[in-house]
Amino acid sequence: MPETLQRVLPTALELPLFDAEASRRVEAHETARVPAHTLMRRAGAAVSRLALAIAPHAQRVWIAAGPGNNGGDGLEAAIHLLRQGRQVEVTLLGDASALPPTPPTR
Repeated sequence: MPETLQRVLPTALELPLFDAEASRRVEAHETARVPAHTLMRRAGAAVSRLALAIAPHAQRVWIAAGPGNNGGDGLEAAIHLLRQGRQVEVTLLGDASALPPTPPTR
């Protein structure tokens, strides 16, 4: 069965844009109300869906993961892409000793 493509852009929805401080407040609020690592897992799943929507036939994916939470999102995306049968290479850009503790496996 062929994969279904989803339109990514343009969108007719008006979506709010937040500055860095407002984004931190929203993230802190959401983080406080869900189990640990939930937002990172959701972000990784969303990134993997976007990657597959943009390049549905790609078999190899390279992910540059930074040392912060966005890097964790990239690692989560790698997990999802591996589960989708893609070959994934992750490059960690930063000090590995500064990474937060690894979340429990699922």
